[in-house]
Amino acid sequence: MFNSIHIETDRLKLRPIGLHDLDQVFAIFSDVQTMKFWSDPPMQDRAQAKKKVLRNVQANQNNAALSLVVESKVQQNMIGQISLFNIHQDSARAEIGYVLSRSHWQKGLMTEAISAFISFCFSDLNLRRLEADIDPANAASAALLKNMGFSLEGFLKQRWLIDGVITDSEVYGLLKSTWLDKHPL
Repeated sequence: MFNSIHIETDRLKLRPIGLHDLDQVFAIFSDVQTMKFWSDPPMQDRAQAKKKVLRNVQANQNNAALSLVVESKVQQNMIGQISLFNIHQDSARAEIGYVLSRSHWQKGLMTEAISAFISFCFSDLNLRRLEADIDPANAASAALLKNMGFSLEGFLKQRWLIDGVITDSEVYGLLKSTWLDKHPL
């Protein structure tokens, strides 16, 4: 099912990732500023990008995780990615992650993409809860999550070791009922 998901907004298409996205994946995930708050260091070569894309394609095929490209309708190319992972069907919950190419920051594009993605998760996938784990220093991501209705639920000290640097995490949560109060399906 995950390989057939397509979501459209006014300016964007969300579609399954594929090998044709390899150059854009490398461009996004190798950018030091874009990856500043990510849980992996920036990619150093295209082989890493290919491995990531193949892993995402396989996860989509197995319905183990969902990786969607955020594609600009105007430019008709990948400008970001949204993922759903650690999916617990019995508990109807999962984690989300997202990244946007630096050249597209501050344009409301991720707000548009995440809003459509959340609606899809709660309606089509019938999830009850979404979670997000972010670096506490990532003010833009915290603002996005709060704007979407997520609540800060926890602070995890020294959770990640990335390129020799230990970082903390903030954990945010959003319930379907909270989302539906503001965004009826």
